[in-house]
Amino acid sequence: MSTVGRAITGALGAAALTVACVAFVRSIDVDRLRAPLVDELRAATGRDIAADGPLALSFWPLPHFVLSDVAVANAPWGTRAAFARIERVEGAIALAPLLEGKLRINRLRLVRPDLWLETDPFGKVNWVLTGGPLPVLQADAPPPASAAILGALAIDRIDIDGGRLAYRDGATGDVTVLTVGAVSLAGDGHDAPFELAFAGGWNALPIRLRGAVGPYGAAASGAAGKVTAVRLALDAAGVALSVDGTVGDLEGGMGADLRIAGKAAALDGVGAMLGLSLPRGAPVSLDADLRYRGSRLALSDIRLAIDGQSATGTASLDFSSARPVLAADLQAEDIDLTPLAAGTGLVDALAASGVLTALDAAVDLKADAVRLGPLTLRDAAAHLALDGGVLRADPVRAETAAGAIAGSLRLDGEAVPARLALSLKAPRLALGSALQHLGTVKAFGGVVSVAADLTTVAGPPDKMLAGLAGEALIAMGEGRLTLEPQAAPFDAPGAGIGGLVGLIAADGRQDVALECLAGRVTVQAGIATAAGFVLVSEDARVRGEGTADLNTGGLALRFAAEATGGALRVDRPVSVGGTLAAPVLALEPAARRSAQWSDTALYPIRRFFAGLGTGAAGNACLRGLPPVPKKRVLPIGKPIVQHPAPGVQEAVARPSPSAADTGGQAE
Repeated sequence: MSTVGRAITGALGAAALTVACVAFVRSIDVDRLRAPLVDELRAATGRDIAADGPLALSFWPLPHFVLSDVAVANAPWGTRAAFARIERVEGAIALAPLLEGKLRINRLRLVRPDLWLETDPFGKVNWVLTGGPLPVLQADAPPPASAAILGALAIDRIDIDGGRLAYRDGATGDVTVLTVGAVSLAGDGHDAPFELAFAGGWNALPIRLRGAVGPYGAAASGAAGKVTAVRLALDAAGVALSVDGTVGDLEGGMGADLRIAGKAAALDGVGAMLGLSLPRGAPVSLDADLRYRGSRLALSDIRLAIDGQSATGTASLDFSSARPVLAADLQAEDIDLTPLAAGTGLVDALAASGVLTALDAAVDLKADAVRLGPLTLRDAAAHLALDGGVLRADPVRAETAAGAIAGSLRLDGEAVPARLALSLKAPRLALGSALQHLGTVKAFGGVVSVAADLTTVAGPPDKMLAGLAGEALIAMGEGRLTLEPQAAPFDAPGAGIGGLVGLIAADGRQDVALECLAGRVTVQAGIATAAGFVLVSEDARVRGEGTADLNTGGLALRFAAEATGGALRVDRPVSVGGTLAAPVLALEPAARRSAQWSDTALYPIRRFFAGLGTGAAGNACLRGLPPVPKKRVLPIGKPIVQHPAPGVQEAVARPSPSAADTGGQAE
């Protein structure tokens, strides 16, 4: 027979043998293997397993099997009967290992699985599948079926098409659902890492995850002493996050050691995904070393940047308490809060985010510069304490171009709506540069003291202004004012707000001594009222009154002067209208005597001077005020107020007489 003939004969014989083998296999009732296979899976996983669909086996184009309607039982304490439901399981079988008695699946495909992951109230998980202990094998005893078949099983690749993954937090009852588009897991054995890729969605937002985890045996077992290497890259809601490091037994003390790096063009998508109100439109990046041990997560070498502004430091989160406790120490170079304070408002965003009631915190913040609109604070420092939904910033210290300021802030997130309280003190402000912007002041010598206590509701800026209430006090001792040369007669309205200097200087005088300044402003529902204002110079005594609407910016103020050293540049009362941004001065047609203020209105000014160590006796602004009312205590402990003279009304008992009369510090 020729060579060609022998080749044709061999090929026909091989084809006939193949057809015969296929026919033989098809003649076998493969579905009879379904029950033994399910039993082996039950023994290997420790869970009840049901396969309601038939088991089918095919050799074309490659050997593969199909199993339908598969369900894996949940843990006994689980809240749902099934841990997993799978519409169809397909497996491609490798031929060569099968000839050696080994079952190797080149590719396992799960079609539309429904996975239910959950924890119990104490943190126990339901996704670690472990059967009972393997039996001790005697040398001459055959291995059980599960050890003979499943023990030799190896899977090169797992693909998941469609489906969903749900996670239930046993402590809170919250359920998070991930929709699955496509998932692939590929590895090279039990002791090698496996590559993974995930594409799906969360709250209608796309998520993509890729990377490597392994070795597979450590990742799958969850056993103590096992360490798993992790290298992952996540893209979700506009955020790109990478994680690189190791994860071990979290409960056994091995914890996690990871380097994380993330960046986002904006946090809009993250806020929508998590249901939080976060600042919008600002690019964000974060790099840090993460270490997790026991119930404590620590971040070191933090490098945080938001919209071009950066911060460094350390932070930790302790989960051992009923509420997590955050501790942090952060340092920033330049922080611009202007964009965050616009729109919905920084305070409103913080209150609405739910952070205030979700955890407790103790944070130290430092910044070389903090900018809020036209105001720049240097060497700013604050200690933040969050406890039971109440955020306190106390103390807060910073340097301005005019001098040092200090104060405290309190934001009550438990109140509805959230409430904000601000206390501010600036004992020595040099306002020379600010007054020079008026155009009529050449130089100013002296220091001004300011204090304010204000409250409002958290919300957008207009809502916060509408709800503003409290008081502000201003005081100054001796000083000196040098005026710019002005043409005669002095045009006060034409000089703008700087025209008010005409009330305190005699006509023709360029340099005037100031004896004192004292003022009190009360605020209610966003309306600021001058409850007492007096300025004494060597030429005049000036009184002021009126209101400023902080909601609209509208002004309705009036200033009148009493000359004490010759004719003044402006010898008629001056009204100030317009707005805070564009004030308008006008001379009143005729002099009108200002109403006398009540002792109740002037008393806080006296108290403020006392707190600054300035007694009323030597202060021209406070001469003639009644002494501080004395306070005595009844036997039952209820304080009463004694007034030194009839007609003097005090709403509240104030600091002791010694503090005010002797110039000591007020309480």
